[in-house]
Amino acid sequence: MKTQKALDKLIKSDKDHKVISAFAGVIYENSLNMQINVIGAMHTSKWLKNRIKPFWTEYNHGTSEWIEKCLNRAIDFDSDDYAVSALLNCKIQSVILSLKKMEMIFISSRYYEDFKNGKVNVLTFAKSIDKHSSKVLPKVVEFGWIDGTDEIIDVSVMRAMVFDTKYELKNKQVYGKNYSTNFRRATLPYGNWNLENSEGFELREEWNIFNELNSEIKSELILIE
Repeated sequence: MKTQKALDKLIKSDKDHKVISAFAGVIYENSLNMQINVIGAMHTSKWLKNRIKPFWTEYNHGTSEWIEKCLNRAIDFDSDDYAVSALLNCKIQSVILSLKKMEMIFISSRYYEDFKNGKVNVLTFAKSIDKHSSKVLPKVVEFGWIDGTDEIIDVSVMRAMVFDTKYELKNKQVYGKNYSTNFRRATLPYGNWNLENSEGFELREEWNIFNELNSEIKSELILIE
């Protein structure tokens, strides 16, 4: 078992104590939660993809059960960085199916340019929509994947997205200036943030990529009614 060998090696080197603790958890109780902790600890300890990859395979990373467990943990517990990081390298189509099962509502689409990967597509979801306040969106998650592939390289989870005034609702998407509370983000190849409040951000209509999404993704989205 790779876990025991890796644990023995790390103990001898006296390095990456968060990963040591997570490995020990798997040895004690080989559960899905413990396996998620290992992958999360590796990422937050700045292990790169080539070191994490064998354990993605070992723990059957990326299944619907894996994704749903990570999503529930990340949404319910504001300090759970491991669950956020453990969603990296999952497939966007699999994540979309899990979000639909959890009745998460699609609220926004955009893209950004990454210096290494090129265009990264981002979809944003919220647990519910309060059209009366039009100011706060609770339990928000975002997934960014490399355009032309299915690989998720950017994950964010927020307790809430708070808009400066009221958000604009247009063509079933939300736009406007906002900040996020209890903001957590993880990116590949490395990167991990946990902020009480994020810096200000704006969802802009000109960044909308909805019409560019493939039909399989669009057909599984729960749109704002």
